[in-house]
Parts: sequence; structure tokens; C-alpha cells
Amino acid sequence: VAAFKAEYRRSPSPYAAVAYDTARLIAAALDKTGGQAADRAALHAALVSARFESVRGPFRFGANQFPVQNYYLTQVVRRADGEAGLDLRGDIFQAHADSYGDACKMRPF
Repeated sequence: VAAFKAEYRRSPSPYAAVAYDTARLIAAALDKTGGQAADRAALHAALVSARFESVRGPFRFGANQFPVQNYYLTQVVRRADGEAGLDLRGDIFQAHADSYGDACKMRPF
């Protein structure tokens, strides 16, 4: 985040953070498989069990393969340069799982 702020003089958007985390998740999974992606079952297992440092806080998958993650409140503001920006206002949820995760019949890894 610090490198992003230094380069672009603003905080990354939530969408940029999700994209960055996705790349880190895939990299962590490929590291577990030795760079091999042909074995779909092995890649899937590596994805759902991968551990990586998320810029958005703790991250893991729930039983239904949806993310268990923090959610944040942001507000659109006018920056000093007149451009629109997003300001982080606080946490909405921490380590939040979706409402249907407990009812999922998928077996967790």
C-alpha cells in the first residue's frame, strides 16, 4: 500500500486491493504446486488452502469457497487536487463469512 501511495499519491481503491490480493493468492497457490496448473484438483486445493499477506486484512475461504474477509466503509471525497477519491472510514465487518456458508454441503479443505 505504501508503494502504491508513493507512486499514485492516493490510496488504492477497494477494487485495486482485490485485484492485488487475487494475484497474490494465485502466486501462493502456484508456489504450493511447484508452478503446475494442469492438475485442476491440486490447483484447487492449493488455492483454497493458500496463505498470503492480504492488503485488506486476514483472508481465508469458508466451507462454500467464498472469502471470509474484512469489509470496510469508504466515502467518496474531493481531494485537494479537485479529483474524486475514496477515504477509508472504518471497518464494517471483520472476518465476515457470507450468510449461507454454514448451510453449504461442500466439504472444506
